[in-house]
Amino acid sequence: MTEAKPSSSLLGAARVAIALGTIGALAYFAFDLVSIAFRLGTRTGVRSAVGVALPLLAGSYAIVSRRGAPGAMGGPPAAVRFAASLAGGALAMASIRLFLRLLPIPGAELVIASCIAVLTAGFASDARRSMALFLGVAAGMLLYIAVLGVPRVVG
Repeated sequence: MTEAKPSSSLLGAARVAIALGTIGALAYFAFDLVSIAFRLGTRTGVRSAVGVALPLLAGSYAIVSRRGAPGAMGGPPAAVRFAASLAGGALAMASIRLFLRLLPIPGAELVIASCIAVLTAGFASDARRSMALFLGVAAGMLLYIAVLGVPRVVG
């Protein structure tokens, strides 16, 4: 007797749920940081919003510039992509606590938006290969939260 394979539509739905959940969690933290920065003052808020926008614009440029490029995306194996993105997800959560003291410098915003940009650029180039990135970032965020708790953004 052969095992039944999960349907491709179920796998596709799981990929979309993982991608949207990971991007949604990162976007929530980015929005929270920007909204608190605006409560501290317009100049701080604008700097924080620009800290989020800059990596997203760079990621958008990377996506657009690769559209016409021939060739398949090679890159490191899935285990390496997963490990690197796990560290990136944990760093995104840690950056909230680490960079909050340097309020005028939007370090946490830059790190979180960079994670979003890398994930979306990876998804745009190859959705199946990018799942190691999404799973790694999600696992890194969850690992950080399990060990140190949800980072508090105090405004």
